[in-house]
Amino acid sequence: MLLDEGYLRSLRHVAERGLTYDVWLYHPQLGELAGVLDAVPHLNCVVNHLGGPVPDEPTEASRRAVFDEWRRGIEDLAPGDPTQ
Repeated sequence: MLLDEGYLRSLRHVAERGLTYDVWLYHPQLGELAGVLDAVPHLNCVVNHLGGPVPDEPTEASRRAVFDEWRRGIEDLAPGDPTQ
């Protein structure tokens, strides 16, 4: 849904007006949000609840995998080089 052209058109209007897009989503959707921010580069965006990592997996290793996926998604959203 995030990459739907009608939705992107609406977000372009938000950006043109200098408004902020507040989004709450789950961690598997962070990649789509990165695509939105690429498509609407001047959009101010707030990711509520840190992208909603859902660590309800049965083992410590699988929960760790959820957080690893979440971390990669957050890093994809962050502007610039995180090592500098």
